[in-house]
Amino acid sequence: MGIIGYVRIGRRTGKLFHTFGCRILARCRHLHSDMPDYVEQVSRTELHRAPDIVVLHCPLNDNTRG
Repeated sequence: MGIIGYVRIGRRTGKLFHTFGCRILARCRHLHSDMPDYVEQVSRTELHRAPDIVVLHCPLNDNTRG
């Protein structure tokens, strides 16, 4: 599963899906050093290519539109 916007809600979603045994890929604007071991920070290309599910947890604005 891929998560775009791995902040508060994205982290909770990742934790939930991890309990079901899912591989968790995350894409954030900034690298996070406090990511859990089960989360892989990946490029945007990898995030759109690999997972079966992608969830968005980011605000809709001019930078995220499209």
